Amino acid sequence: MPIHRSVRGSRSRYGRVAIRFGLAALLLQGPVQASLPQDAHAAAPRSTQQANAAAFGKKTAQPISLMRKDGESERSADLKLPILSEEGRMYLSFQDVRGVFGEISLTKKGKQILLAYPGVLAAFTPNSREAMINGRAVRSDAASLIVRRNAVYLSIREVASLLHAGISYASKERKLTIDYSERYLAQVDPGAQDAVWMNRATKQVYTAASGQLPVLAGISGASLEGYGEMETERLDAQNLAITVTDSYGEPSLGTNVIKWIVHKGKLALESKAAYYGVRRTDSLFRYEGGLVLVDGGRVLLASPDGKVNQAADIEKLLDPRDAITVVYAADDALIVRLYQNQMLALVNLQTKKAAMLYKQLLPEDDQKRIQESSRYAMDFDYDGDGLEFDKREGDVFYFTHAASVGTGESVLRYSLRELD
Repeated sequence: MPIHRSVRGSRSRYGRVAIRFGLAALLLQGPVQASLPQDAHAAAPRSTQQANAAAFGKKTAQPISLMRKDGESERSADLKLPILSEEGRMYLSFQDVRGVFGEISLTKKGKQILLAYPGVLAAFTPNSREAMINGRAVRSDAASLIVRRNAVYLSIREVASLLHAGISYASKERKLTIDYSERYLAQVDPGAQDAVWMNRATKQVYTAASGQLPVLAGISGASLEGYGEMETERLDAQNLAITVTDSYGEPSLGTNVIKWIVHKGKLALESKAAYYGVRRTDSLFRYEGGLVLVDGGRVLLASPDGKVNQAADIEKLLDPRDAITVVYAADDALIVRLYQNQMLALVNLQTKKAAMLYKQLLPEDDQKRIQESSRYAMDFDYDGDGLEFDKREGDVFYFTHAASVGTGESVLRYSLRELD
């Protein structure tokens, strides 16, 4: 199944989140009736011919610039196509709407453009003054969607009203400002089968199939502390896996990996693993028996619907205690890697016993060297125990070990029965 990723976020530990209410009331009333200031209409070209000339290179008035205001910060938007002005409305190209409003899902369905956002599903038809908002026909004084020279444009006012964003225009500077603070970490890749949103403040998680109204899947128990990166993976027709990688701190040494399993549209399982350092946080997610999730010091073996079949408390079995990633999983055994110490351990899930493999496989002088060097585990050149898992044959596990001196590599093996 394809994996889809979206990266949005803020360096602020608490996120730059602005909570606004009244969206439901806004939708019941229809689009905002107040238009842009009168001087905006007077200054901007009103005819299609003038608008196209401004958009496609003919000498005319200075193009309208667009500023994004988010709280106290303000930045200029890098537009792919100039803003058009027609019939007292300003229009932004389809691509630029995606760039400016990064939390909305925009998809094409025939000639229509569908806009999805938590609480909102809008359908716009080219050159029509009527739009469908949450299944209700809403008529406006101008078309919300226009097509000019094969480029699709959406009314800035209509999009802003649906997101409860403020807009203002300074005619002298020909500057349009959108006051809009992002609320959600979102995965709205147009090529994805599913869109996902997490409200940074309320922790509400919404999901939507492509072109559908987003629905509340549940409330997460995890908080976002910094940059967010979200991936979605469709497991089957009824189950969706979502991974959030939350990086924080300076210089982004902290990483929280949050996983959600959504079954039939509802949040069925959540896990969170916290890491601090420079090592990779990649961990096995699928195995022959189902799914593998790291939840703090535990490893959960679950089915695709989020039902936990086994839970192994690795933190209680190993010394030293450390965050973990999973290298191998089966119903009877796990191989985990200590994150900071970069050491492999084998866990017998039937007997609830575990062993640090370097202590079982390597000579005493190598063991001593590994223990002494682990004091410098935060260094970039620290290489841990040098063990790599190769394969399993029956109850026997095979590992390779890179020598600390020279280029030699040895093959070692260890039986699960030694942990009976």
